[in-house]
Order: sequence, then structure tokens, then C-alpha cells
Amino acid sequence: MEMMSYASSSTTTTRVSQGCDVFLSFRGEDTRTGFTSHLYEALIRKRIRTYKDDRSLEIGNFIAPALLEAIEASRYTVVVLSSNFAASQWCLEEIAKVVDCMESGKLTVIPVFYHVSPSDVLHQSNCFEQGFANHEANPEITPQKVATWRSAFAKVGAIKGSHVTPDKNESETVSEIISRTLQDMQSASLVDLSYLTKGLVGIEPRVKEVIRILNMESSDEVRFIGICGMSGIGKTTLAEVVFEGIRNSFQHSSFIGNIKDISREHDSDLCKLQQKILDDVLKDESIPVRNVKHGQTLLMTELRDLKVIIVLDDVNHADQFRYLAGGREWFGPGTRIIVTTTNADLLSASKVNKNIFV
Repeated sequence: MEMMSYASSSTTTTRVSQGCDVFLSFRGEDTRTGFTSHLYEALIRKRIRTYKDDRSLEIGNFIAPALLEAIEASRYTVVVLSSNFAASQWCLEEIAKVVDCMESGKLTVIPVFYHVSPSDVLHQSNCFEQGFANHEANPEITPQKVATWRSAFAKVGAIKGSHVTPDKNESETVSEIISRTLQDMQSASLVDLSYLTKGLVGIEPRVKEVIRILNMESSDEVRFIGICGMSGIGKTTLAEVVFEGIRNSFQHSSFIGNIKDISREHDSDLCKLQQKILDDVLKDESIPVRNVKHGQTLLMTELRDLKVIIVLDDVNHADQFRYLAGGREWFGPGTRIIVTTTNADLLSASKVNKNIFV
């Protein structure tokens, strides 16, 4: 549905352009204040970026362009199929778009059969029958449009999903969806490197070498790796390509660029960098940094259970290491920290796992 819990249209546009993890599709009058609300809150608590329509009423019969954009920008869609879902043209337009994106490989669909039978969804029978009959009798809706809706509805009904019944605790279903989404996100395959390296002559072998050194198969350890070389040789570009190629395998990510120029050994500059990492990782739950020591404590406590990928680009002072990524114990298992610098001695002193020289 339309908004990702952000109030202003300008903010919504920005957030949609950046994409989100989960798009929630639901019939408001059936589940907005109950199941869908609980699911949304659980997704947010797990820091899964979630797009949800916060309007209580549909305005007209035309689906908003921002909503279509949000579907296209999502990685998963959870479709909460309830008894009145098919009565809404808006919901059916939405599900048709979802199926279109699914069939083109752009997203994964997770159906929730909320007090309805998967068979009834598949065949548009019982509680769904009247809704489709009304659309077919509506002279303003073409037969082709209804046929598209029926086809999309049936395709979602054929997908194995979660079934909420009167004798099943709804919290169990919410937990199932959270677990599945996190597992899929964390095991996501690497982005096609040929797409990321297009036009960058000679960089792909270096990207593969960095990814090899990161040892992505090891999910228990926290690894720091360094990319070292003279200024202007392409360290930042290499780090950017690697970052974009593997970030989907992590719960959270942060790229801190141009540290040398931003941080000039003043505490206030380091605070800004600490704040950016917290904002990138914690999103709306981020905590304001009061001073550099406070920021260090926040990073140590807030990130220690999270699997993150962080790039610290153009580091040139030990304090930048100390206050931005002071130790492996700051981060959760599976975390990877990439540091670019011109100073090999700085990497040695900071005990990175492995260096690559460019």
C-alpha cells in the first residue's frame, strides 16, 4: 500500500527511490489495526525496511504511481489475503503489479492466508466470488482487466505461504515471516559483477580478489580487510563496487566516504561520522551522538549483535579507526569492515585480517 510510515510526500519519494526490503499488501478494513499492524511493527523492530500504506481510505479507483514505484523498489511483498481483499479494485491492481514484478524476477511474494482458504484464493471462490462478480458487472471495468486480476490472484494463491486460522496464534505467523525474510536477505546471492564493473577497465579481477579475502562463507567471524595504495589509483572505486556487490548479504550497511577530508582530527568531525554509521544501520531508531566517547559507546553497544558491512574510505589517522571501528567485539558475527588508506603501517597497527595492495 502507499507509505513507508513516513508522513511527507517528499520524504516518501526519497525513500522509495532508495528501495525497501518488504512491501505490505493488505485490505485496510480487514487487517490494518490488527495483524498487519503487528507484522509491520515486528519488521521495523528487526530493522527491516518496510513500506506500508497508512491511509485509512482509498481515494478513487486508480492506484497511485508512488505505490507502483514502491512495489518495483521492493525485494519482498507480503500479501495479506483476507475476506474482503478481492472487493477492492485498488488491492487487485496492486496484486497484479506484484505478480508482474515476481514473474520478471524482481521480487519474492510471501502470501498470508488470513482466515481464508488458499483454495478459495486459487479459484476465487466463496468469500472472493462476489467481489469478482461485482467487478465483472461494472461497465467501467473491462473484461480484460478482471481477467488479469483473476490470473494474478490465482498465481498468488498457488504459492506456499502462511495460513492464519482461528486455532493458530497470530504471533507465530509473524515470527515465521520475520525468520523467512531475514534468512533470505542474509543468504542473498552476490550482485552480478559484470553489471557493476561495466566501463571500469581491469577492475573485475580486483573485485573478485577482495571478495575472496572477505571470506563471505565464514559467518562466525568478524573480518577487517584493508585496501592500500597511492592516492588516485582507484581504492575508493574498488571499495564501492565490492560494497554494492555484497551488501544484500548483510542485515545493514554503511559506506563512510572521504574520511580524511571530513575528519581533521577534531572530535566534532568524528562525531558526525559516528552518527552517520548509526543512522545508516539503525535507521529511525538511531540515537543522537553527544560526543566522540558517547559515539564510541553507542557503536559498541548498538552494533554488537548485528551482521553489518561497513566501508571506511580514506582513513589516515589511528583515531578514525579507534572511534569508528575500534574492535571486532563491536560487531555481530559475519560482519565485514573494509578500510581504504594510503598508509600501510596504519593497517598493520590496526590488526586487519588481510590487506590488498592496488
